[in-house]
Amino acid sequence: MTPARFRWGVWLIAIGIMLLLSNAGEVSWDYWWDLFCWWPILLIAIGVEKIFLHSRLHVLSYLSSVILVGTMALVAINSHADQGEGDFFSAYRWSEDADPNIKLIIARIDHDCNDLFVRQGSSDLIYGRFDRFSRRPSIAFSKEGEVGKLEIERRSGGMQSFVVINDRSYGRDWTVSFAEDVPLELKCYGDDADVTLHVDDLPLKSLFVSNDDGDIFIKCGTRLPEVNIKIAGEEAGLRLKVPEQCGLRVMGDAYQNYLEELGFIADGDNFQTDGFDTASVKIILEPDSDLRRFYIDYY
Repeated sequence: MTPARFRWGVWLIAIGIMLLLSNAGEVSWDYWWDLFCWWPILLIAIGVEKIFLHSRLHVLSYLSSVILVGTMALVAINSHADQGEGDFFSAYRWSEDADPNIKLIIARIDHDCNDLFVRQGSSDLIYGRFDRFSRRPSIAFSKEGEVGKLEIERRSGGMQSFVVINDRSYGRDWTVSFAEDVPLELKCYGDDADVTLHVDDLPLKSLFVSNDDGDIFIKCGTRLPEVNIKIAGEEAGLRLKVPEQCGLRVMGDAYQNYLEELGFIADGDNFQTDGFDTASVKIILEPDSDLRRFYIDYY
């Protein structure tokens, strides 16, 4: 029997077994997407087979079958660990239950090139949904006294390191919701992504967004008396939407002409709206000086 016939025979048997396990609910159907992301292993296995096929180490050519079946087993183990209850979408949903003892959330989201959407949540303290065709993130949540600390990070390796499909047609590769009654300090890191932050109903204390070459939309609210926002986004587009009753200060003079057209008043090297000092809600914005587009809207 040739190594090729042995390889395909063993692989077809393995595929049949995994299909039976999927039908039985022991392995999520999402497993097959994870397996597809490892398709270059097939090239490696065939390459190993070709190298040793006509050599003195002919027996090593059968390693191709071991490599393929071993990969299927490893992906199944990883998929099972991430799937939890085995629901089709469970690997891409995550939540932290509401906790009345948490008085502040400090969140860091490293979304890389995945489009990010942030909004007010409902009953959960934090809820996340991650599109199945973006790279699965690593999520860590911890509690330190009355502070909840969240870190969501795009994985740089692991089971989806070969293929990543990022369809930016919806702008919601990652959706993260926060409780409406817990103050939030939020930092978002990424590049070439759409970042949409509907934080008008959230008690936002501070916000930092780094998104080179991307588009950033922020809708602020009036939940807290002062909000600090910093944007680091070279060649990024920024649209800031603020309530009419808020006072707004823009740090720096990089957009002097535009701000003066909007009626902002110079205050040293900064610009602010008339009545900023007496406004009940103050928004302090520090935009990157190299934005390709900068708009301020009121509602």
